[in-house]
Amino acid sequence: MSQKLILDIYRYIMLNYFILGTGASYTFDINDKKNKDVVTFSHFKDAIKEKIENAKLDGLKLWKVCIDTRNNRDKYLELKKSFADTDIETNFKGEELEPSWEIAESFRTIPKEHIHIIVQSPPPSATTGHTD
Repeated sequence: MSQKLILDIYRYIMLNYFILGTGASYTFDINDKKNKDVVTFSHFKDAIKEKIENAKLDGLKLWKVCIDTRNNRDKYLELKKSFADTDIETNFKGEELEPSWEIAESFRTIPKEHIHIIVQSPPPSATTGHTD
């Protein structure tokens, strides 16, 4: 087993994620026994689906951010008031996380008391009404 892989296995990873449009944030512990198979962001989506209303994983986007929840309250409060259609890349300097990317590789350093991931649900499907 490579030295890098050994280090990644034993590195403690706890991520704080925020579900956009709900005002709710949660903590996800990769080292918890129930999360032992969570390696990629695709696995992460599956693991958090019970926290997402209607659990629509198709079109769900994950964004890597670094929003201080203690010392930069303005940005955190802005996030809490944001709607699902917020431009995360522009407003919060977010980087979209691809489903195949490994969590340990994407989060080499994890600052405490920060939001690390924003979960953005897909926009609701358009409905058309009948006109008479």
